[in-house]
Amino acid sequence: MAIKVSNTTVIDNSRNILNVNSITASTLAGDGSALTGIVAGLAWKLKSANYTAQDNDAVIANTNGGSWTLTLPASPSIGNMIRVVDYSTWGTYNLIVARNGSTIEGDSQNMTMDVSGASVDFVYNGTTWQVYAQVGAVGGTVVTSSDILATSAWNTGTSTTEALVSPLKIKSTIDLYNPIKAWARFSYTSGGTIIVAASDNIASITYINTGEFQVTFTNNLVDANYCVSGNYASNNNNSGANNDGQVKFYNIANTGCRLLVINGGAGLVDTTYQTSISFIR
Repeated sequence: MAIKVSNTTVIDNSRNILNVNSITASTLAGDGSALTGIVAGLAWKLKSANYTAQDNDAVIANTNGGSWTLTLPASPSIGNMIRVVDYSTWGTYNLIVARNGSTIEGDSQNMTMDVSGASVDFVYNGTTWQVYAQVGAVGGTVVTSSDILATSAWNTGTSTTEALVSPLKIKSTIDLYNPIKAWARFSYTSGGTIIVAASDNIASITYINTGEFQVTFTNNLVDANYCVSGNYASNNNNSGANNDGQVKFYNIANTGCRLLVINGGAGLVDTTYQTSISFIR
């Protein structure tokens, strides 16, 4: 028999006074209502419609009836954990995990779960929800967050579904490190219209005067410290001095610039078979 004197003091069977911070025992008498610091196990539940999770929830998410949203807890505390497992059909009917004001892996986007058989833990580290995932039964393949998120993005990244990694975000990352920030290939016939054969990040090319064009970017560059590389051809057989032309630029801004298309004789070109331009930074 042991008598509790205070939260940290116990008198044992030999009447020794012990100062303890924890007690290890196979059985405890009483209803345990005064015990503190005991962490409960995961609370398993089956859900098939919109649901707001609580700390220590383990949700078997059934999307057989269609896609629905599981919302993470608002104002989470460090160590909060939510486990979400697929009932069977995430690959067909996706589960959306709403971040509810926090971020997921540092990203301010909801997360799309579209890998059938996946089990995903969301653990709050005090700053963001971290993601730990695996696919398959016990002993199955472990999946990193980048693996599962990239799969989610390529399969379901649309204008109506928010994924942690979407095709737009992947493109933005590529664009960030790609030195070619914009490019175009266009033609112009005197008195006619500009025909853009292909381009990227070019909102418009406008005729100003003979051999002079205004180029406007779709997305502004970070600054105006870029270079322009360009050339033109007056026909398709690489004959004549006019195919030795060049492209000059001025009125440089992060929104676009003016181009001068000049032939081999240093004259402005009124008709171009094709002009190619690249903006490099």
